[in-house]
Amino acid sequence: MNRITFAFLTSLLLFTSCGPIVLKKDLDAANEVNDSLRIMQAEVEQEMNMYLKAINEIQTTMEEIKQKEQILTMKKASEDLTASDMQLINEDLKSLGQLLEDNRKELQKLREQAQKSTFHIKELQNTIKMLTERLDEESKKVLHLTEELEAKNMLLQEMSEQLKTKEENLRQLEDETNLQKQQLEHQETVLNSAWYAFGSKKELREQGILNRRGTFSQQRVLENDFNKDYFVKIDVRQTTEIPLYSSKAKILTTHPTSAYTLERKGKEYVLVIVDHKEFWSVSRYLVIEVD
Repeated sequence: MNRITFAFLTSLLLFTSCGPIVLKKDLDAANEVNDSLRIMQAEVEQEMNMYLKAINEIQTTMEEIKQKEQILTMKKASEDLTASDMQLINEDLKSLGQLLEDNRKELQKLREQAQKSTFHIKELQNTIKMLTERLDEESKKVLHLTEELEAKNMLLQEMSEQLKTKEENLRQLEDETNLQKQQLEHQETVLNSAWYAFGSKKELREQGILNRRGTFSQQRVLENDFNKDYFVKIDVRQTTEIPLYSSKAKILTTHPTSAYTLERKGKEYVLVIVDHKEFWSVSRYLVIEVD
């Protein structure tokens, strides 16, 4: 065997004996890399799922905010808002403000998590920026809506106060009108009131209605204090006849003769007043002597 052949065979033997050791080391290193990649992939997937869940929740809340804002805008446009309606709208605004605040906190939390993450994903940063801009836009809309509703609420309160004032003035006017009406009715009652009494001469004297100072002096009617309770009060507008329940009757007070007649109904006299204004124009008291 020549020297060249021997050297080749020796080299081949050495290569064959060392080869498996080198390949095993490379394979182990590759496996370690693969394991690290799988772990990293799982971490990335877990973190991305967390981000996606947070983003979905924020977007869902954003849609709810937008819907509530649109509903409140429609309500605000109504011209027939009552104080009760405004109270409900204010409660809705308070709820909407709480949703905005919750979303702002969730976005801030997501932003901080993304900044601390070892994986810097550009699309995630862009999504957070877009959501922040949307939230700021909705916040401005809600702020503008709140200012408009506050102005409308103040106007409604002013109108309510004005209405209360007008109602109070109207009540006072009604009270004054009723008082004046009562006074007028009282005056009218007084103006149209009259009193009459009839009885025998003895009865009239006993009541102080008829008296005579001397034996030959003329009888005087209603001269001194007399018993007013003996008289019957009447409304001159409604009294046209006065039954006297007697076959004899003599009017002692002064009344125009053209304004009345004494008529017999059966065996008894009845005083018939023809013109009540003229009849009562001289005296509001009527005294009739009967037997």
